[in-house]
Amino acid sequence: VPGSSRYFLGGAVVYADRLKTTFVEVPEEMVRDEGPVSEAVARAMAEGIRRRSGASVGVGITGIAGPGPGAPGPDAEKPIGLVYIAISYAGLSGGTSVTELQITGDRERIRWWASQHALELLRRSLLERM
Repeated sequence: VPGSSRYFLGGAVVYADRLKTTFVEVPEEMVRDEGPVSEAVARAMAEGIRRRSGASVGVGITGIAGPGPGAPGPDAEKPIGLVYIAISYAGLSGGTSVTELQITGDRERIRWWASQHALELLRRSLLERM
């Protein structure tokens, strides 16, 4: 969108656990104990990218869109379609909210709806703060 550089600093895909811990500063023990798909990790990702980028708002998304060939599958506790979306605001006590979703469909549909939900949650939270 023309002019978006006035309000959008950028984004990062931190897919590997190692990048979650080094780039957005998610504690290693959190990833190990809670799992990379968890409310705690989504929250830490949003807060970490917000701090690292110097932005006033950070968004973190983590989920299970479906295993690829040779990848471990989901389990009853964390099924395919489980997604956590966190939105973090700078300078606010309790300024990070996390939403849990269960999205049905194939990998492409789950990823699409997760991204659209994140944008809608961000839009609504910005409107609430106006």
